[in-house]
Amino acid sequence: MMEEAAAAFSGHLIAKGRAYVVSRAPYIVQTLYALAPVATYRLKTMAVTEGLVMGYNPLWIYHEPAFRLVDANGIDIGYKVMGACLYHECWHPLRGMERLKALPNPEIANVAGDMPINHDLRVAKWILPEWVIYPESFNLKPGLTLEQYYGQLENNQELQKLLQQSKAGSGGGGEKKEDEDGKGGEGSEDGDSSTQDNGQNGQGKTRLGPCSGQCGGVANNPTDKEVEEELDAKYGRHAAEKEQIRTATQQDINEYIRSHGRGTAPGFTQEEIQFKKREFRIDWRRELRHAFTRATGRAEMGGTAYSYSKIPTRSMLMGVIRPGLITHQIVFTFIRDSSGSMGQDQLNSSNNVIISIMRKLGVHQVWLLDADTKVQREPELVTLKDIPRLEAKGRGGTSFIQPLDAVTKIKPKPDICVYLTDGDGMAPEKAPKGLQVIWCIVPTPYGRKPAPWGKMVVCSNDQKLREPYY
Repeated sequence: MMEEAAAAFSGHLIAKGRAYVVSRAPYIVQTLYALAPVATYRLKTMAVTEGLVMGYNPLWIYHEPAFRLVDANGIDIGYKVMGACLYHECWHPLRGMERLKALPNPEIANVAGDMPINHDLRVAKWILPEWVIYPESFNLKPGLTLEQYYGQLENNQELQKLLQQSKAGSGGGGEKKEDEDGKGGEGSEDGDSSTQDNGQNGQGKTRLGPCSGQCGGVANNPTDKEVEEELDAKYGRHAAEKEQIRTATQQDINEYIRSHGRGTAPGFTQEEIQFKKREFRIDWRRELRHAFTRATGRAEMGGTAYSYSKIPTRSMLMGVIRPGLITHQIVFTFIRDSSGSMGQDQLNSSNNVIISIMRKLGVHQVWLLDADTKVQREPELVTLKDIPRLEAKGRGGTSFIQPLDAVTKIKPKPDICVYLTDGDGMAPEKAPKGLQVIWCIVPTPYGRKPAPWGKMVVCSNDQKLREPYY
């Protein structure tokens, strides 16, 4: 019962916190929504991975007093604290993970990176938990950069003590702090009087934790490397995708500043991020393999169920017929765009890479369709080795509507649909329900994105060919 209550509370709090961030900082939405929240009891608190997965322990959120704060009128503001934590984590990839990786000690680098972020949020009157680290926590001046703080923290005895306490499992902080009237300290945001001092003078109960020196792989400091690697394998974003998110967010921020005035977005007063368009090395095969891994991981979640087709022996011995646990087998569909715009060499090359990746994932059979404006090869269950020998049928125009509709009628219903196409066609307004679609794009000069939904991978390392699709 406790875990159910914790799961419900934490899920609702995160959703409300995200909505709060959107209302206050619309310019950061693309990075905010890129942080995929995943509940796991294997983490002690919460951490954002290098692949932008936000792993969190529902029990920790449920019991943490900071997320149950109320203002002087008894109104809940815990969601604002969660929102501030989410907003904080967005700034690590935006300010540059590569900067953190360039510093020798990841623990000190994480602390050094958190201080300017927290300072900016405090100036903007976001309500952070009282345990977070500010420059004043170590008697340092506000307004410096990550690298400057790192240099001043390398031999800081107070920080070394905190690091030792954290490794020993102690460190305190995070409790609700009340004054004699039981109304708490004077943290404020838009006039709110909360139950924390919000570290306004750097005198809160500092400890290492989320937003305070233990942010996870997003700050090059995984709190549990094994867990974070597993989360990234299932849900994480690859390097090219992270760069695209970062670029898009930076453009949104620059536009927001142009519209609202300089200094309106935290992090641009002392440590301004300039958007620089640069070449980014991309391995589309690796990107596609990652998309497949994530899709299969999602399909496997909840992939066990109970069925009377498998009755446990113990159940029969007891004389009570109960359903047994069965494992769901993932069903793949592969659609080849056989329209006239698809070049044969490109089609064959991408086709072979897709087959190779499927084989490495343990897939042996798929439902194969050829389609232009409609299905030209009716759904056929084939082995992977047979696909290259089956000539593509079609060569008409392009539409994705009827072919995807045909996929939804296959029995058993497919979990994942891989669509190899140049993207130049009409797609349904919404994604087919219960079907994960991976668009494998053979790029053309037109650069048309097939749909606003689904996972898209452009089958080329040429940046000029990729750019129009993003």
